[in-house]
Amino acid sequence: MTKNSCPHEEFAAQVNVNRLLDGEGGSVTGFMAEITVTCQQCRTRFQFLGPEVGLNPRHPTVSPHRDELRVPLAPHDRWSPSLFPAVRFRKGDS
Repeated sequence: MTKNSCPHEEFAAQVNVNRLLDGEGGSVTGFMAEITVTCQQCRTRFQFLGPEVGLNPRHPTVSPHRDELRVPLAPHDRWSPSLFPAVRFRKGDS
C-alpha cells in the first residue's frame, strides 16, 4: 500500500512528558507533553493544525514540521488560574 492510497484507519499516538527546568539542574518550572500520531498502516506521521510553531510554556505549539504537538500541563494539585491570566471562566464552569 502506498501512502497516497492508504485509508488511514489505524493509528498510534506517542506521548512524552518533559519537565521544564530553570536552567541546567535548576528547579522544575513546568511540564510539557510532546505528542505524535502515526498511521499504523503506512507509517505516515500526521500534522497538527492550528497551533503556532515554537515552544511556549503557556499555550500549545507545534514543531517546525507540525508533526509534534507540544502542550504545557500541570499536575492537578498544582494548577492555578494565575498560570493563565487570560483565561476567563463563566459561572458553572469547573
